[in-house]
Amino acid sequence: MGACKRMLRGEGRALAALVAVLVALVLAWPAAAQASEVAGRSENNDAWHWSLSDDGTLTIGGQGIETTGPGWEALWEKSRVKRVVFESGSTTGDCLSNMFDSCTSLESVAWNGLDTSAATSMGNMFSQCLGLRSIDFSGLDTSSVTDMGGLLRECPNLLSVTFGSDFDTSSVTNMTAMFYNCGNLESLDLSSFDMVAVETMHNMFYECDDLASVTLGSGFTWVSGSTNPYLPAPADGLTWVRLDGATGLPVAGDKGYTPEGLAAAYPSSALPGTYVWNRFVTISFSGNGDGVTGAQPVQVANAEGSTKLAAAAFERPGYEFVGWNTATDGTGVAFSGGDTLTKSDLTGHLGQTLTLYAQWKAVEGPAEPEKPVEPELPTGPETPTDPETPTDPEAPTGPEAPGDGSDTEKPDETVRPAGSVATTTSALPQAGDATSSVLPVLLGIAGAVLVVAVLVMRRRRGE
Repeated sequence: MGACKRMLRGEGRALAALVAVLVALVLAWPAAAQASEVAGRSENNDAWHWSLSDDGTLTIGGQGIETTGPGWEALWEKSRVKRVVFESGSTTGDCLSNMFDSCTSLESVAWNGLDTSAATSMGNMFSQCLGLRSIDFSGLDTSSVTDMGGLLRECPNLLSVTFGSDFDTSSVTNMTAMFYNCGNLESLDLSSFDMVAVETMHNMFYECDDLASVTLGSGFTWVSGSTNPYLPAPADGLTWVRLDGATGLPVAGDKGYTPEGLAAAYPSSALPGTYVWNRFVTISFSGNGDGVTGAQPVQVANAEGSTKLAAAAFERPGYEFVGWNTATDGTGVAFSGGDTLTKSDLTGHLGQTLTLYAQWKAVEGPAEPEKPVEPELPTGPETPTDPETPTDPEAPTGPEAPGDGSDTEKPDETVRPAGSVATTTSALPQAGDATSSVLPVLLGIAGAVLVVAVLVMRRRRGE
């Protein structure tokens, strides 16, 4: 029995604890709900509403969404807003001024077809949105807006703004400080801006130090009498130049403008287009020598990139092209034909003309070859002489018949001195006599007879 009572008492305590927990949860629920999402309605007969979630998303919807203008106290906690989302089908009233002023954490806006046709003021609408990096106004009906002063004032981290081709500024009278202190903004396309009604544009681009590209349309003008309405002065003392849309390089003959000069010349002589800081270098070429022929076209180089030098088009008789130099005498910086000029080569000449001078080397002509000695003409063979016709041999004379002695020559009876020897003429035939030609034959026959006789005698002995 006691055990049962103790069990019942334990179960009662557990039940009581559970009830207490449930009661605490019920009591804490509204506070928890309030912490995760804050909601509210407008002061205009609840015509529009809003809610701010714990992730920083501000959702706005309804009809006639508007503010009361400068000094308006936002209905939401500005520092918590990270994203703004308009519900589809929503419309605005006439005043949107200061709606998101000082929402320092705001990063993006989704318009979702918001009807802004009734809006007349957008002054300081996004002023001091320090976290805003990009915003797109395209699709908004701004045809009735008269005040855009300070629209994006002091958004120092803003990098990109899109207005779109239908952004209507034809009714705007005030553009003062519209982009004031947007220090990181690098480019703007204002080609849709119509300045016909603008009366003031004081400090419109003041302290937009990085703004280096602006596209202007035919409806853009600078309003006289405004304080510092000009584009910012480019760094390093550069000028503004208009780009050729086809090449991306400065328009030929564009001299460049200071901010004040561009405002004075636009759009009469300074035509609509995209204007950029003149970070370009005009490269001209000099033949640099007597007798040089040919022409070298000017090159325009973007100093942010690299540029390859064209091949030399100059010619100089008796000389060979050996390269380019920044000094006429070759004591400057040298480049070869076809070299690539880099940013370091060009930076010191931004917005200026860099002249390169051709360098030449005399070409030594080839030595005159020795004139070959002309070979002597061959003489013709001597005409052979006819051999002498041999004389016929004299016919041998027969032995003289013995005479009677009457015509025999008597010996010389001349008395010779004592001791002298009488000379007798040899009776042998002399060379050239007829008998001298017969002697070899006779000797041959005698030899043959002798050989035959010897052979016969040997044979007989052998028998």
